[in-house]
Amino acid sequence: PHMAGVPLAKLAALAIKTLSKPVAKGIKSRVITYPALRGGCIQLGQMSHRIMANVTILAAGHTRSRIQVKPLEESDALNRGTELISEAFIFTVAGGTIVWEYARTQEKNRLKEVKKAAQEQEYRDYAHAHIGRLEAQVAEMEAQLARVEASLGELAERKGRGASGKGGGGGGAAAEGTA
Repeated sequence: PHMAGVPLAKLAALAIKTLSKPVAKGIKSRVITYPALRGGCIQLGQMSHRIMANVTILAAGHTRSRIQVKPLEESDALNRGTELISEAFIFTVAGGTIVWEYARTQEKNRLKEVKKAAQEQEYRDYAHAHIGRLEAQVAEMEAQLARVEASLGELAERKGRGASGKGGGGGGAAAEGTA
């Protein structure tokens, strides 16, 4: 379905992506109020901090064993963990819409191929039927030709008999003239 040339499915995907940001903010604020989720976010934030610090240290050329990563303050770890969850939600929604659009496009392409194959089969069936009709017409014409040739043969044979009968009794015309 299109609305003035704009695909509604693409607009819906864009709306979902856009709405995912405020929803992510809502998730982020709600996570803070639930103690079990709060603890998980703090752990997630600390883990994220350690991973990023180690990557930075290794990228700078240092060995990991020489430097100890200091944990974040609880509020910073909570903030980082909720931010990570929020970003993961947005990423998941965006990724999901991309996968959905891709699947939709694939299905449209598959349906086009099915339609094309059906049209090609319909054309082949029509061509075979047309060839069948033409073959039947040729067979009928050949039968008619055979009948005409047979009739011509009979006529030629009769004419030949008639000419030989007149030729053999050629004296009959002379005899009639002399009588």
